[in-house]
Amino acid sequence: MKQWKFSERNSTPKNILVILMNLPEKLRKSKLVTLAFEFSQKAHTGQKRDSGEEYIVHPYRVCISLFEEFGIEDENLLAAGLLHDVIEDSSTSHEQLSKLFNERVANLVDAVTKKKDSTDPKWKEKYYKNIQNSDEQIQLLKFVDRLDNIRDLISCPSKEKQIRYLKETKELFLPWAKKFNEKVYEKLVQEIEKIEVST
Repeated sequence: MKQWKFSERNSTPKNILVILMNLPEKLRKSKLVTLAFEFSQKAHTGQKRDSGEEYIVHPYRVCISLFEEFGIEDENLLAAGLLHDVIEDSSTSHEQLSKLFNERVANLVDAVTKKKDSTDPKWKEKYYKNIQNSDEQIQLLKFVDRLDNIRDLISCPSKEKQIRYLKETKELFLPWAKKFNEKVYEKLVQEIEKIEVST
C-alpha cells in the first residue's frame, strides 16, 4: 500500500480504514496513537469538514503534521493531536480521556478545548490567553490545529468566515507564533499568503 505523506495532503484518503493503515509505521505501532485514532473516528462519526471530507481527516492531519513537520515523537502529544476536538465536538469528557488514555493526554486536549460562555463576552480572549500561558506542547498543538485549518480554508464556502479566520490568524496567531517558534511562524505566513493569492 502506498504510504500517504503529508506533502500529498490534497489526496487525503477518505476511507477510514485506509487512513488508519496509512499512518506512518512508527505511529501504527503505538497502541496509544492507534487507540486515539479509533476513539476520535467514533467520536466524530457523522461530522463533516467544510470540504465535505469526514471530520477525522482534520485531527489525522494534525497528528501527521506534529510527527512529520515538527518532529514530535511524544505519544501523548500525538494522541492529543488526534483527540483535540473530541471534548468540544462530542459528549466525551476529560474524565473519560484520562481513564482511557492518561491524565496528560486528557489535559492536553482539555487545554485546547473551547469552552464557550455566553455570559462572558471575553471568554475567547481568556481562552487564548490561557493557552499562551501554557506549556510548549499545548501551544504547539493549538498552532498545528490552526495551521491545518488555514490550509483547509480554501474549501470553506463562506467568504465571510474566510476573512474572519484570516484576520484572527494575522492579528492573534502571527505575533504569538513569532515569539513562540520561528518554524511555526514561517509556515503560518506561507499558508496565509497562499490563501490571499488564491482568493
